[in-house]
Amino acid sequence: MVRDNEKWKARKREWTTRNRQKITDNKKRYVARNIKYVNSIKAIPCADCGKEHSSFVMDFDHVSGNKEGVISQMARRPVGLEKLKKEIAKCEVVCSNCHRYRTNANKQVSVSMRSSNP
Repeated sequence: MVRDNEKWKARKREWTTRNRQKITDNKKRYVARNIKYVNSIKAIPCADCGKEHSSFVMDFDHVSGNKEGVISQMARRPVGLEKLKKEIAKCEVVCSNCHRYRTNANKQVSVSMRSSNP
């Protein structure tokens, strides 16, 4: 059966218009759930210095796999929890200072590797 795209689009627009509040409420609920989950993951000591900090000081440092998204941005969108968990699994939780040190050290290694290859 072939779908009539124009009719389908019109019905989807109509449904969206009728359910605007429901859609907004669901998005807000998903975002609140995601932020709560991310903050609970950040409630551990820094993997490098071992100090405990507030969640807003803690960062996710991607250490393995391909980075598919920035976790702080993903948490503030209605992203599925499984997708968020999958991205967090690629990270270590470190404080912002240690994250800056790690990033700088990685850049230094990258620069030295480029300069040693002719």
